[in-house]
Amino acid sequence: MEKRKFKRFPTNLSGVIVIDGKSYVGQIKNISEEGVGYLSMLDFFCDYKGITPKNKVELIFEKTSNNYVINLDYEIKWTNSHSSDSSHPFLGLKIINPPNAYKSLVNTLE
Repeated sequence: MEKRKFKRFPTNLSGVIVIDGKSYVGQIKNISEEGVGYLSMLDFFCDYKGITPKNKVELIFEKTSNNYVINLDYEIKWTNSHSSDSSHPFLGLKIINPPNAYKSLVNTLE
């Protein structure tokens, strides 16, 4: 197994992922400096086969302690539909140019 560059931190944040102009509510399971390790969709009504690595997506979530919204652009690194409910796949997302607000969030978790 490949050694990870960045430590992952468990989290339980709600987020909205935007794929091809459509928004889907999801649950962020953990984050790192490099991206979101997993994002489990709560409502996933688009064709799963259309979600493939290297596609670009947007993720929006609120950092509740400071009540500000973080909007991030991601590249899908991997997908996994082998969850307990195949209509709720997991996505591994890598951040494209993370903003300072996101870096601050990760620093508070260390």
